Amino acid sequence: MAWNPRCVWSALLAAGLMAGIAGCEPAKKSGDSAREKPSREASPIESMPKPSEESPSQATEKAEPAAEPADKTAIMPIEPTVKPPVDAPATPRDDNPPPVPAPKKDEPIKLAPKEKRPLLPPAAIPKVFLSEELRAACLVNVGDALPQGEFSLDGKKAALDSLYGESLTVVFFWTSGSRSAATELFEDMQKDVLEPFEEQGLKVVAIKVGDKPEDMKAIAEKSGAKYPAVEDPAGRYFHAVATGKLPRVYLLDGGGKILWFDIGYVRATRRDLQTAIRAVLEGKK
Repeated sequence: MAWNPRCVWSALLAAGLMAGIAGCEPAKKSGDSAREKPSREASPIESMPKPSEESPSQATEKAEPAAEPADKTAIMPIEPTVKPPVDAPATPRDDNPPPVPAPKKDEPIKLAPKEKRPLLPPAAIPKVFLSEELRAACLVNVGDALPQGEFSLDGKKAALDSLYGESLTVVFFWTSGSRSAATELFEDMQKDVLEPFEEQGLKVVAIKVGDKPEDMKAIAEKSGAKYPAVEDPAGRYFHAVATGKLPRVYLLDGGGKILWFDIGYVRATRRDLQTAIRAVLEGKK
């Protein structure tokens, strides 16, 4: 019987494979059995660490607890909030100062002494400054008495000094001209002079100079003036006071003596008049 070479090689290859598989199985089983065999238990003395086998740093590392997780709030227990009892007094803090005890009923309340402020000197009557031309037009000046005169008031004769106030009197002379300027003059004498100082004994008298037609009564009513207004048609009385230059404002004391005056009427005139009135009234207190 002749051997086929191909059949021979196939038989040898199959026999080699079978031998290899048979050799691996025992080794695998022996390895598994060695791994599964329990090791000998160490005695208590052998299980204790030897000084030479472990350094202090290694012992410290073993004693440290395991690292905490990053999110502590996820595992930390929430401690209950302990509220103080209702009757417990509040602890004083910067933003919660202790309450100030109320004074006893029989104990008088002590107030802090008031700071003493120096008294201001009383206001002074403004000085009258006039040019040579204006001074030459004045027949009476500061310190002189205003001349006596008689006028018609409400259809009756009235002496000028009977219209004076107990402490002070303002007499102003005016003439026909700008109706608005005359109305402003009447209004200022009512609101800024008479009303603030009337209760302190001040009076106001208006004297119209000239015979030109002028509705003085209409101006007085429009301005709300509550003081007497008289006329000097021919200017006879005014010519005993000055030779010209109108309007004029005079401040008299209780006896009719001139304390201050001004020629013309501007804001400075009203301001100086009020200052002079205050100076006199403060000096009498």
